[in-house]
Amino acid sequence: METAGKLIAAALLCCILCLLLQKQAPELTLALCALGCVLCLLLTLPFFSQILEFLKKLETLTGLSGAVFSPLLKTAAVGMLSQLAGALCRDGGRQALAGTVELCGGILCLYLSLPLLELVLSLLQNMIGG
Repeated sequence: METAGKLIAAALLCCILCLLLQKQAPELTLALCALGCVLCLLLTLPFFSQILEFLKKLETLTGLSGAVFSPLLKTAAVGMLSQLAGALCRDGGRQALAGTVELCGGILCLYLSLPLLELVLSLLQNMIGG
């Protein structure tokens, strides 16, 4: 809960500073916004190790290989980062670029999930005897 409060405070402070700078130095607002995003990401970095520990525990308990969990984690990372990049592009007034970044992120997510889909297909083939 403490981290959520810090995230909200950092985001609100960044928004207020961007509003104050918008008339005097509009070119700095996008950089300030990006800096605010980096600060928020750094605040959540400690939770990433806990997520990795859980995935390792899940891998051990289920007996599934890292080939299952690695694409899942990579896909989530690409999805979140492309969403963030798209939002920053929108803040900079570049709607088309934002849409393109998010579309390409979706394509990369599909590509990264192919190993999982191949495992599912192989499992289905084994189950139906094909």
